[in-house]
Amino acid sequence: MSKTNSLRCPLCGKGRIADIPSGVEQSQYRLFALHRAEHPDLIAKCPKCGEQIGITVLTPDAHPLIHTPIHFMGYVQA
Repeated sequence: MSKTNSLRCPLCGKGRIADIPSGVEQSQYRLFALHRAEHPDLIAKCPKCGEQIGITVLTPDAHPLIHTPIHFMGYVQA
């Protein structure tokens, strides 16, 4: 029994974009071809067709770390 399900490329349908836990509904994720006006939570590249794919997580409990602000501590000088 598989512990994960695959999210497939919405353009070619062949490329595996990401894996999600088997208990999670795939409808919680919206995959789309990335355009300039879009603001996805994640960006991936399809390994088959090479297109950039935007991923939006539709439920807040699916990605609690994205809602946690990361405070800017300053630049590191080399």
